[in-house]
Amino acid sequence: MRRFLVICTFIFLSAGMQAQHFIGLHKDDVIKLMRETYREFYNDNSFTNKQFNYLKFSDNTGSQTWLFFLSEDDICKYHKRMVDYAYMNEVVAELNSRGMKTGTDEWEYMNMGKSYTVSLTRDKWFFTVVTRVKE
Repeated sequence: MRRFLVICTFIFLSAGMQAQHFIGLHKDDVIKLMRETYREFYNDNSFTNKQFNYLKFSDNTGSQTWLFFLSEDDICKYHKRMVDYAYMNEVVAELNSRGMKTGTDEWEYMNMGKSYTVSLTRDKWFFTVVTRVKE
């Protein structure tokens, strides 16, 4: 019941935001929210790494992958999104709209009283966006 209330509150507070907040959610809630909000992504179990407790979602075109790293209790600690450069402008606009730019390819935002950092790293074939609780 508590998780249901947390999810309802989260959905209510984030209505109208393009990006959702996953950190602190239980694995089951991450799956549910991904299915409801990002319908173009599917839970990708094609490869697993037993060293990490994580969820992997990919889109149908193979241009985006989202990894949710979980605690031993299956709570999302942070997430990493690998994206094709074709989506760079869209993702940067999303980051600019939900947070304050704090440096080159870095943002901060608040959610339910906690501060989070987002960093964008440019690789050769794709870029990566990592969201974590601010230390």
